[in-house]
Amino acid sequence: MGTVNDTICGFIPVNKAEDFTSFDAVAVTRRAVGVKRIGHCGTLDPMATGVLVVLIGRATLAADILPVTDKSYEAEMKFGFATDTLDSQGEKTESTDRKVSEDELREYLKQFENLCEISQIPPMYSAVKVNGQRLYDLARKGQQVERKPRLVTIYGAELISFNEEWQTAKIKLSCSSGTYIRTFIDSLGRDLSSLAHMTALVRTKANGIDLRDCTDIREIKANPEMAKSLIRPIESLFITLPEITLSDDEYFRYKNGVNLRREEEDGHYRVKHEDIFIGTANLSENELKAEKNFVI
Repeated sequence: MGTVNDTICGFIPVNKAEDFTSFDAVAVTRRAVGVKRIGHCGTLDPMATGVLVVLIGRATLAADILPVTDKSYEAEMKFGFATDTLDSQGEKTESTDRKVSEDELREYLKQFENLCEISQIPPMYSAVKVNGQRLYDLARKGQQVERKPRLVTIYGAELISFNEEWQTAKIKLSCSSGTYIRTFIDSLGRDLSSLAHMTALVRTKANGIDLRDCTDIREIKANPEMAKSLIRPIESLFITLPEITLSDDEYFRYKNGVNLRREEEDGHYRVKHEDIFIGTANLSENELKAEKNFVI
């Protein structure tokens, strides 16, 4: 087991393999890098694959402030029956003989071609906590609890393929953080007077990282010595923020907790000194106040 190392501050874009949990991916990375302080952004279900941003060292401070949180997915589904987990790993709960046509499905997805806000109830088999307990733990005990609906945003949805005979489809979906694709598919089936469940899921983009830029977690597990060469600077996850560069005097005061007077427009900024990324800050009414610092 590695030891705490605050000199490392970066992330590895991982392609999580099927049947690895997000926790498994973190554990593999922790052993490979030799750093105890590791976390991730955006849990993926065990059957899901794709982009998982693994934060290392002081970069774990970034988990709740990343400016880009939208995600993109490719999901496969099958019509004809629903399951308790809303995916193919669950037990069948309902079935129907009602067939869906390609035209119906295309027409349904048109409503999501532009930004669309929808309400979702988190599935019982999810990591959401209610009264301090994970929903999936309660679900495995056969318990059902009331879940509050959440508003999420769908930025775009399109049909990739459809097999009318087998009643299977593949869709591409762009959405806000916190969207449950399983729930979207379940609702889709019911809205088309049928039933549907998810059979596969790939996260193709998250936190501004594309799947093609990720390394398969199985490769890291097989070749742990490669892990450190995969670490990227944490600043790249904040590249969409405008930059403020501090003078020597400003940096001395800023790192000692002093709010600085700046003339830039109000907003969220990347803060740098001598081309070194320090962290993020908020500027309001000409006062620059540190949000998170990633250097000691």
